Amino acid sequence: MANIEIRQETPTAFYIKVHDTDNVAIIVNDNGLKAGTRFPDGLELIEHIPQGHKVALLDIPANGEIIRYGEVIGYAVRAIPRGSWIDESMVVLPEAPPLHHAATGNQSPGTLTAAGRIHL
Repeated sequence: MANIEIRQETPTAFYIKVHDTDNVAIIVNDNGLKAGTRFPDGLELIEHIPQGHKVALLDIPANGEIIRYGEVIGYAVRAIPRGSWIDESMVVLPEAPPLHHAATGNQSPGTLTAAGRIHL
């Protein structure tokens, strides 16, 4: 039988940054990370950040863009210091793009049966 060691602490702090232009990342350590945690790149957390939540990689000014996946995902409600937990109360979402009107009428190349199925 394999000898599996289960650790209570992860020796290295990790975050996921998806795109080079991102100014936020996701904390991936179990149970999150506590204030004062330092990353190899010099980032230091200024508060506890739960696992799966965003951390500011740079100082983000009030109304500044919050960028993830290389895209603007929101705007800062107030200034967010580097190393801070970014929760939904700190973000205003951008306006959604307009929806195109759906086509009307039967757009299927098939035929509808009495049972409500489509045969192509």
